[in-house]
Amino acid sequence: MNCRIQLKRSHSLQRSSLPGEKKMRKSKIALFALNGIGSMVLKTLCDTGYNVVGLWTRREPNPHPYYRVEDVDVLARTRMIPVFFEHEPFQDGDHFDLLLSCTYHKKILQQHRFHADVNINIHQSLLPRYRGKNPFKAVIEAKDKESGVTAHHIDDDWDNGKTISQYKCSIEHL
Repeated sequence: MNCRIQLKRSHSLQRSSLPGEKKMRKSKIALFALNGIGSMVLKTLCDTGYNVVGLWTRREPNPHPYYRVEDVDVLARTRMIPVFFEHEPFQDGDHFDLLLSCTYHKKILQQHRFHADVNINIHQSLLPRYRGKNPFKAVIEAKDKESGVTAHHIDDDWDNGKTISQYKCSIEHL
């Protein structure tokens, strides 16, 4: 697949100001992500001035199986972002403008979602097809000619929240 991820700014989520721009309050983002697409999203958020205040991930014993990418926890640590593993709980006073899940392997618990104004998942398929934690395999087995990424709100079910946006791409070679 050859897809490009684009992050769009909304009125409620502002990045930090770049030189020469009017100063804005930095929104606080809690990121739940795994190596691969999650690494790319973390790098993009940081490089464009968003304020990622914590990364929740899992311990990976091996490199990414499909392509070379910096481990998301290493990337976070080099940018001085605290790293937490699995579903480590938030503290009572924690509050985030956005909880962003990106290719995370577990449901985001309500106890975590409660701490954020907005909860969004970036899912690696064109929902409603291929819900769950490993849609890549289903896309390949179905011999789909098109796939993509869906951004949607997080609710109590797997990949069932209201769709915000979808980005489609053709599958040229598997």
